[in-house]
Amino acid sequence: MKEKEDELVELITYHNYIEYGKIETALKRSKIKFLNRSFEDSAYNGIYTFAYGLGKIYVFKKDFEKAKNILKEIDL
Repeated sequence: MKEKEDELVELITYHNYIEYGKIETALKRSKIKFLNRSFEDSAYNGIYTFAYGLGKIYVFKKDFEKAKNILKEIDL
């Protein structure tokens, strides 16, 4: 069965805006498209971000290995 290259896979969970900024910058510089799924919730004043992180970054399956290697190069 052929894997779908346009399938999104989870790359990393980030825990604050500084981490997100570093990840976003690194992926944009490498021209890797990504999706940011934020868990920030104003209704509960962010109490769940401690348990789940602030959000998750997803990339296309075809870019996953390249993105993973880029994250190894940045200081998180």
